Amino acid sequence: MPCHHIHDDKHALNASKAVLRVAKKLEDLNRQWKADRMPTFRTRFGLHCGSMIVGNIGATERLNYTVLGDAVNVASRLEGLNKAYGTRICGSQALYDRICDNYLLRPLNIVAVKGWRRGMVEYELLASRCDDPLIGATKALTELRALTKAGFDAHLGRRWGESIKIYKQIAERYPEDTVAPIYLARNTKFLDNPP
Repeated sequence: MPCHHIHDDKHALNASKAVLRVAKKLEDLNRQWKADRMPTFRTRFGLHCGSMIVGNIGATERLNYTVLGDAVNVASRLEGLNKAYGTRICGSQALYDRICDNYLLRPLNIVAVKGWRRGMVEYELLASRCDDPLIGATKALTELRALTKAGFDAHLGRRWGESIKIYKQIAERYPEDTVAPIYLARNTKFLDNPP
C-alpha cells in the first residue's frame, strides 16, 4: 500500500485549538448533564510534537488504525500527568515552543521521560491569546499564568519561601486551582528538608 504524507505547518496550533474547544464544549455539556441529574464525563489530553507513524498497521487479515512512535508515548505520559495535577490539558516543551506566541500556557513541572537524558518541562494549556470568545484568554487566566510562572521559577531557583508566598497568592485568588496546593506542600517540605 502506498504511503500518503499530509503536511500541516500549523499542526500544533490546530491541535491546541481543537483540544481547547473540545474541553470547553465538554464543560458546557457537563453543566447541562449535572442540571439534568445525569452522570458527567471528564477527560484529559496530552499534547506533544514529534515524528510518528499513523495508519493501518498489521496484516491484511487484521488491520488496526493506530499511531506508533516516541512522540505518542510522550503525549500519553502527559495525558496521565493531568491526573496528578488536577488539570485537563498538558503539553510538552516541544508544543510550548511552537504555540507560546498564540496560546497561554503555564509551567507545571519538570518530568522524567523514559529514554530521554534530560527532564522535560510540562505545561498546562490554558487558553488562546486571540479574541476567540469560546477559548480566548481572560484577565484571570493571564494573571494565573503569570503568578504560576513566577512561583515555578522561584521553586526551580530553590527560593522556597518566595515560591510559597506566590502559590499562597494563587490559592487565595483562585481557590479552585489544583496546582497551588501541590506546590505549597512541596515547597514547605523543601523549606524544612532541602533536596
